[in-house]
Amino acid sequence: MSDSLFPIADAPTAPLAAPYRVLARKYRPMRFEDLVGQEPMVRTLANSFAAGRIHQAYILTGVRGVGKTTTARILARAFNYSLPGKVDHPSIDMPELGVHCQAIMESRHVDVIEMDAASHTGIDDVREIIENARYRPVSARTKVYIIDEVHMLSKQAFNGLLKTLEEPPEHVKFLFATTEIEKVPITVRSRCIRFDLRRIESGPMIAHLRNICAAEGVAAEPEALALIARVAEGSVRDALSLLDQGIAHGGHAGVTAQAVRDMLGLSGRGEVIALFERVMKGEIAEALDLARALHQAGADPADILIELAEFCHFVTRAKIAPVATEDPAVSEIERERGREFADLRDTRHARRADGYAQSRRHFRQDLRHSLEAKKDDHCRQPPGSDRRRKRQAPRSGADRARGDRRGRAERHCLHRRDRQDQWARRARRRRP
Repeated sequence: MSDSLFPIADAPTAPLAAPYRVLARKYRPMRFEDLVGQEPMVRTLANSFAAGRIHQAYILTGVRGVGKTTTARILARAFNYSLPGKVDHPSIDMPELGVHCQAIMESRHVDVIEMDAASHTGIDDVREIIENARYRPVSARTKVYIIDEVHMLSKQAFNGLLKTLEEPPEHVKFLFATTEIEKVPITVRSRCIRFDLRRIESGPMIAHLRNICAAEGVAAEPEALALIARVAEGSVRDALSLLDQGIAHGGHAGVTAQAVRDMLGLSGRGEVIALFERVMKGEIAEALDLARALHQAGADPADILIELAEFCHFVTRAKIAPVATEDPAVSEIERERGREFADLRDTRHARRADGYAQSRRHFRQDLRHSLEAKKDDHCRQPPGSDRRRKRQAPRSGADRARGDRRGRAERHCLHRRDRQDQWARRARRRRP
């Protein structure tokens, strides 16, 4: 046999490379201070721990990727924080790892039980929790049950949990996490302290991504990070997944804005602004050509429409509240062109409103004159004339209904014209 099948035992072997951990897991917060954008919740918990008013059940809700499960693990760590010779009581101040901290954050502690309600939805799973809750923890101070996606429990499971949730043993805490809080019964919500985790704003998100890029030794353009923060829509996990993908896509060149657009199939902001300008000028043929060019370049038509709507909203905000242009997630070209469109918006819209109101005013006057002429003609008829008697003759039900509909339509038309005149006058008053 070949010697390669039986390597020499004394020969040095190459060390096995550690498996790669995605950024969302590698940089998962370990303390309350590491949570991004959740200061109100942290302040509330700090005050409750300082006053010794620790509740028996907490429910965390919010969109995906804002830190619900991570916050639950940090809370479980705070319940059981113990540092020999220094700290032996629940505390949210955890400057260093305690006895149970590492095992809790890695979801392998025997007294911190995590259950996914998406796959354990029945009453039997809840019955097992109720039976085990009677026994004291093995090594930690508190036995903690973390139930993720709790809204997916069945009705029988919720009902079976109510009694234990309201009067649990003194050594048991419940932590619930859900993205659809309205599906959780009110009887469960009333027994818990609720925290609504907010979406992360663009500024803190970009700063967080910048710190991670510095820690990883990856060069990243500010515009690329702003684009990732915008696409993530306030979700830290989504942003870190996109950053992970952008690092792999850019290679040695780092994370660039153009690489992120190519990776996500997005169009450039300059092209979107040019398309917005063509639409506002009424140049439909040029706008269709530009939209077709963006589609052929790989942009999704739905994303193009979304970006157009976002830029239109940005222009409106820039006109009403100029401070909105200082958003760090907005590029420089978008900020400059948005201000230009905001300055032109009032004059153009007022001029369009003037012409529209003038044409409608003429139509309303003609309609009113027509109605007055009909009324005068009816009043001038002699009492004994056939035409007068014909008009005064009883009408059938269909004729009366037809006349009523015609009268309502005419009154509605006059009322709508009056409202449009009022809008036009307001637009002229706002015009500089």
